[in-house]
Amino acid sequence: MKYRNLPTRFSSPLFNSIFDDFIPELSKTRVNGDLNMYQEGDDLFVKIEAPGFNQDDIQISLDNGILTIEGNTSKEVHEEDKSKKYYFREIKKESFQRSIQLPNNIDQESFDADYKDGIISIKMTLKNDSNKKIISLKKD
Repeated sequence: MKYRNLPTRFSSPLFNSIFDDFIPELSKTRVNGDLNMYQEGDDLFVKIEAPGFNQDDIQISLDNGILTIEGNTSKEVHEEDKSKKYYFREIKKESFQRSIQLPNNIDQESFDADYKDGIISIKMTLKNDSNKKIISLKKD
């Protein structure tokens, strides 16, 4: 038995429009936003995949030590046009959101971020942890 390439959802435009109209979150494509976080010397790096986005589609925020990276884009503006009869409707919105806890000793003024070839790169500097207190155990 040969298998045909089937669309990612259902082949019925009526069925697809029910999902798009009544459950809009299912009509969005989720980008995984796979990420790497690593340290080199006094610098901490976060790299996250976000292919197909423009710089204006991406927002990066830091709140109470939590770094949040999110992107939202639409590949095509969906206009209500009763004269169109869609057989496939696969051009959709794409979005992702990733939040990660950063170490406490991040210098919050040291962030550099750029976006190139579908990768968001964020560089932060780690502060010297001179306020660290070492507690000795009492000897019996």
